[in-house]
Amino acid sequence: MFLSTDFGNTWTDLSPGLEITQFYAFSNSQSNAQMIIAGAQDNGSNKLYDGTWTHVFGADGFEALNHPTDINTFYCSYQSGGILRTYDGGDNFDYINTTGQDGAWLTPIAMSPSNPSVIWMGLEDMRKSNDAGDNWTNTTNGMLQGATIDEIAIAPSNAQCIYFSQSDSLYFSQNGGISWTAVQPASGYYISGIAVSAENPQKLWITETAGGGDMVLQSNNGGLSWNNITGALSGTGLNCIVEDPDSPDGLYVGTETGIFYRDTTMTAWEPFDVNLPKVIVRELEIVGSIKRIRAATYGRGIWESTLYTWDAIEEGETFSCQIFPNPASETITVSIQNETKVDLLRIFNAGGSLIKTISADGNQIVVDVSSLPSGNYYFRIEYQGLVLGTQKVTVITEK
Repeated sequence: MFLSTDFGNTWTDLSPGLEITQFYAFSNSQSNAQMIIAGAQDNGSNKLYDGTWTHVFGADGFEALNHPTDINTFYCSYQSGGILRTYDGGDNFDYINTTGQDGAWLTPIAMSPSNPSVIWMGLEDMRKSNDAGDNWTNTTNGMLQGATIDEIAIAPSNAQCIYFSQSDSLYFSQNGGISWTAVQPASGYYISGIAVSAENPQKLWITETAGGGDMVLQSNNGGLSWNNITGALSGTGLNCIVEDPDSPDGLYVGTETGIFYRDTTMTAWEPFDVNLPKVIVRELEIVGSIKRIRAATYGRGIWESTLYTWDAIEEGETFSCQIFPNPASETITVSIQNETKVDLLRIFNAGGSLIKTISADGNQIVVDVSSLPSGNYYFRIEYQGLVLGTQKVTVITEK
């Protein structure tokens, strides 16, 4: 906003410092938590590094990708399939969408979790590059009949398993895009977000939206069948979804009014919006190196929070716990610090199923894990009905 007091001859900017950027999407570096590339309405692509924002490209900014180890290499985009790559931190860019096809207004791009040179781009076909965007292969070859792709998600545990959506249709490949299977959910709603389990490439969640008929669906078999876990979120406008890999199916959903959280130990979605304005949330990402979640909002900039871990015990009191050894093969000790007590420990397997409940009285529990199969588990610590914290543990046995 500008003000003129001389009939428009000179103007004064009245809006410096207002945090009102309308972000569409962003990418957080997993090797340097201080590095973000974000695309914004009318404000192009922008880089945050060590607390300083730099404008790196114009137009409308959209999806971005960070190289996992080289902070000078990243990708950003503008409307309808304009994909750009830089090797020098944003001083110079190469235009890499040389396919001749356009993309959606917000064109999805994704990077393989196992090889940063493998880039996926959703246009009118699903395109794959094995050389960081220099050359592209058409993996769908016209099977999509001209409509553009909206979302892409790659399984963190198996880069050969890729999902993409086109309006209300979902497609799945288990062989790196050599072949695709249509696994359309029955609802027929527009798919606005896809999240794939960090441990199981066949397990995924999608958000759907259609005129107040929003849904959150879960599949445990690559999309062949679905469970409705929407609960009270119907009608909130669902835009995106992300999994916390260090919790039992912990899910964050970004909506038209904020963020909600749920995991398998809970019966309903809970608002996750302390200090967050009532604003449209367009994208969510978890920064594992600092155990935080970040939200790109459409109108109030980018926000950050610690992950969902515990409820407040009493005002001014903190919760701290040690779990050792981890990994373990025989016993695990849960030791609660300070004066905090625990009266219940729930153990969930990697799939989120409750497998054991242990009652306690005090601030230390010794858990026998020798009979459990090797794998990852989640210890949920409770006291008088409050969830104090959840921690991931690894059991290694010979069974």
